[in-house]
Amino acid sequence: MQARQQQSLSLSLTTRDGDVVELEIFAAQSFSYQSDSAQLEAAGGQIELQQLQLESRSRQALDFRIQGELDAQELEDIERLMEQVGQLAGQFFDQQPQQSLEQLKELGLDTGEVVSLSLEMSRTEQYQYRHRAAQSYQQVAGVGSIDQGLQSYVAGLANALELADLFEDSMDSLLQLMQQAVRQLGAFTSEGLNETLAEAQQQQAAELNQELLEAVAAQVESDKNEDVD
Repeated sequence: MQARQQQSLSLSLTTRDGDVVELEIFAAQSFSYQSDSAQLEAAGGQIELQQLQLESRSRQALDFRIQGELDAQELEDIERLMEQVGQLAGQFFDQQPQQSLEQLKELGLDTGEVVSLSLEMSRTEQYQYRHRAAQSYQQVAGVGSIDQGLQSYVAGLANALELADLFEDSMDSLLQLMQQAVRQLGAFTSEGLNETLAEAQQQQAAELNQELLEAVAAQVESDKNEDVD
């Protein structure tokens, strides 16, 4: 037998054109179980034993419903943004980028340096890392590359921030979306469905995303200025 549990949250955001977009975020997880029974002979008669096997499929997923007067391009951009937000929420739990960031801070890197190196490595991941980036990181951490999970998370945030530019306050809108997605996805654990995500975990996600997004925005602005010069 299979069962599916689902929760949803709603969020209203305004585009730069003044259109109000209603976003409903769903998180769901599927479970399956089977029941086996057997009869045993006993002195006083029959005894029936029943075994219940419960398995969480760990099929945690985020779905989105979008409502608003949007043109085809806006709708496509929001759909891409929602997909990226869902991926980031999953990465927050699976790869724990906050731990990687704290470890790098202990080694002497600040958040801006971590973001800068992560984005540079993401842009050149199919090639040999630029000597300056690799050497700079090696001098501090003694290794050749930033943790892949953190690097991917930073790159995802940069992409999401670019997509969120269609909203009035892109960073605040993205932070709201991220927080709702993390809250929804975090309500599910491998043991089953929890009603709420622990407050401490929500706060941890909010602080991490705020810190990294501010650094990403600063790096993007710096890159633009370099291109102009």
